Amino acid sequence: MYQRYVIIAPWIVLGLVWLVAAPFSRKTIQSEGMRSRLSYVLPIVIAGALVFSRAAAAMFPWLQSRLWSGPAPYWIGVGIEYAGIAFALWARAHLGRLWSGTITVKEGHRLVTSGPFALARHPIYTGALVGALGVAIATGYVKALVAFALIAVGFSLKLTKEDELLSTRFGEEHRAYRKRVARLIPFVW
Repeated sequence: MYQRYVIIAPWIVLGLVWLVAAPFSRKTIQSEGMRSRLSYVLPIVIAGALVFSRAAAAMFPWLQSRLWSGPAPYWIGVGIEYAGIAFALWARAHLGRLWSGTITVKEGHRLVTSGPFALARHPIYTGALVGALGVAIATGYVKALVAFALIAVGFSLKLTKEDELLSTRFGEEHRAYRKRVARLIPFVW
């Protein structure tokens, strides 16, 4: 039974950090529209429903199938999950008051290229995706792998929009950063 709590704990910590720190973010001066936000939030919400909803499991019983189980994949997955969430937390802390859960421009916005942002342009997404992959490995459930894929789609849509906004806002500085630093997977993509 403790295995479930071990898997859920880092996500609770990540959520609490975001909730506590959000009011301290700088004032938003430009924000995306609702349609833009829905385009990437919807796959992530569906992923959550797949993992946590009993109705989804009842409608699609194959989602409850396990591809593997056992202590080795569980602990390897948990290690990967915790490493990913730690990376996301580092990136969130490094971004500081410029962070937002939506695609925005903040008052006094600057392009952050140091710390985890020197390894990946979107390290919070990198960390969250690695965390989700860790959960999929730890549980071995088909639904966790499908959720991981949906989260990857949602984040891919969001980071594409973020890159467009940052390129418009920071011009050549952002274009040079894009050439120098991988989008999501350090040194790869």
